[in-house]
Amino acid sequence: MTKVSLVTFMLGAATLSAATPAAAKAEPQVLTVAEMDTITAAGALVDVTTLAAGLGNYATAVTDAQTIVIGSPWMSAAIGWGVGEVVACCGPLSAVQVRTSVRGEGDLVRRRAVQLERDNGVLEVGLATGWVVAISRMRPTAARPSGTGPPRVPGGT
Repeated sequence: MTKVSLVTFMLGAATLSAATPAAAKAEPQVLTVAEMDTITAAGALVDVTTLAAGLGNYATAVTDAQTIVIGSPWMSAAIGWGVGEVVACCGPLSAVQVRTSVRGEGDLVRRRAVQLERDNGVLEVGLATGWVVAISRMRPTAARPSGTGPPRVPGGT
């Protein structure tokens, strides 16, 4: 064993022996309801799923889904959108299937999904699109010092 290895080993052993197990709490700390309320954070969640499938002599499909999150000390917002496109042609068994599913969690959620499929006997096309916006505000306001935070809405909490 080299001198450097021996010194490293000795320092590691000294560090381990300095931290006694008695210093660690035996039981996890349980927070009261008031303590949990003062540390609750805002949270917004969005989920976007897009499906596009085509069957035929010639078929092509493209899907895309995106999400972004915007946060501040008083609120968080999540935005998601998705698009699916499919084209199938040139056969009696041509078929298309498109779907977009959007889901959101938060204090305020708005969403919309639309699916369109058209067949003219030769060419089948499909388009699915959807969007979702979820907003969650920080709670409680009592956890912030007086005079800080967003403006209050009359009748709001």
